[in-house]
Amino acid sequence: MSKKRIISGWSFALGLFEGLFEGLFEGLFGRVFGGLFWYLFWTVTGVAVLSSCGVVGVNNPVNEALVNKRYATQSVEQVMQNLTVRMSKAKGERLELYSPGLYTQSNEAFSQAQSSFLSRAPAAQVYRQAYVTETLLDDAFKVKKMASGNMRDVFDAVNELEAKNITATYMAQYNTVMSKVASLVTILEERVQSGGAVDLHLMHRFDMDRKDLMHYIQGLKIQLVRFNQLEQTMAILDGFADEARQYAPKTFAKVEKARQRADEIIVRHVDDAATVRQASREFLFHVKHALHITNSVMQLSKLSGDKLEDYVLDLEHKLIPVSNALELGDLRDKNFFEQTVKIAQAASHLMHKKTKLEQAQADSKSDTEPKAQAENSAEDHDTPTGASTELKAGGKTEKAKVAISQGLDSLPLSQAQSNHEIKRLNQKISNLQFEISGLKRGERPLRDKIWLLEQRISELGQENQRLTKRLSQR
Repeated sequence: MSKKRIISGWSFALGLFEGLFEGLFEGLFGRVFGGLFWYLFWTVTGVAVLSSCGVVGVNNPVNEALVNKRYATQSVEQVMQNLTVRMSKAKGERLELYSPGLYTQSNEAFSQAQSSFLSRAPAAQVYRQAYVTETLLDDAFKVKKMASGNMRDVFDAVNELEAKNITATYMAQYNTVMSKVASLVTILEERVQSGGAVDLHLMHRFDMDRKDLMHYIQGLKIQLVRFNQLEQTMAILDGFADEARQYAPKTFAKVEKARQRADEIIVRHVDDAATVRQASREFLFHVKHALHITNSVMQLSKLSGDKLEDYVLDLEHKLIPVSNALELGDLRDKNFFEQTVKIAQAASHLMHKKTKLEQAQADSKSDTEPKAQAENSAEDHDTPTGASTELKAGGKTEKAKVAISQGLDSLPLSQAQSNHEIKRLNQKISNLQFEISGLKRGERPLRDKIWLLEQRISELGQENQRLTKRLSQR
């Protein structure tokens, strides 16, 4: 019977056995053990198939003439040393993934060769077992080369799942993927061991199984990205979702819409990390906003009539330090909206003033540098021609430093005033930041009204830092 017909028979039997047994086994024991079972099943099956084809195996007879020819010039010690190196290389190149059946057999044969070598068995026995190991490794590397071409998309997808740390959350599904990968590789192992003969039925099954596996991996990738990006936010939402539905239904509706949008983006653009992150951040924003609104409404709902005035007065009192820091005085004769508008306008004015100060500093610096350079040039010109080597080598540098220092000391009064103004600005920013920090712990409605102030002060601080850095570089 030809090897091709043997392989075809095994293919039919294995397909029938898989169809009958996989559903029963996974139904009884679950995906985790089912995935592990199929990985082991295909490894053992691959060994059985390869052995049935009459190829070199752990317990199959070998051609002694080929063994003697291969190791005619090598000692037993050299053979075992080279074989150990090859086995390490096989492990490093992940042959257990690319050719699990042949790699398992080669490991078994190598263990037998090591045992015979250590027990000082006859050299012929060690050579024979080493030959079996190397022959199996040769075929395993051939399978890897074939799999790297025919299954490149599969292995790339598996590597991507591993990079996303899939084993930490979806170990059962990962085992299922690996079992399906092993079954595909077994088909390639059969082809290599049959001398490259092509079984059309077997290769058709290979193509169909590969497409099914890629579809499964894509779904698993979506599930994994959804978990990594949304799970923590969903945990926050679950903690107050019932209250949000009751006390802040309009805000909660926006949360639901943001969650749905994030989920749709993950499904459509699972490989676009930037787009997915942006959608997940928007979802988190709406969840946090809903949490603040829900808490505020719940607190208001618990207040009795005589407590409502205290609540409003407390909100009003929190704006006083902000208006004082901006030198606006007491604004309580205006409503909340008017107060926040004036605060925002004052912050905007500070920003504009700071920009003008920065420009003045830049202009002063540009005026000072030519003056320092001119003084340095004059000093160099006045140096006698017969000056010592020390003066020539180091004098110019020192004089340049003195000239620059004199130039800085002779800056116009406007710059000194600007420096004083910047210090005053820094103090204002510090005061505002302290007040804003306190406001963040206050009521959400108030913080919603002063969000513009916070943004302006943040920008003001950033600009002032850049201005201070420029001055320090002088």
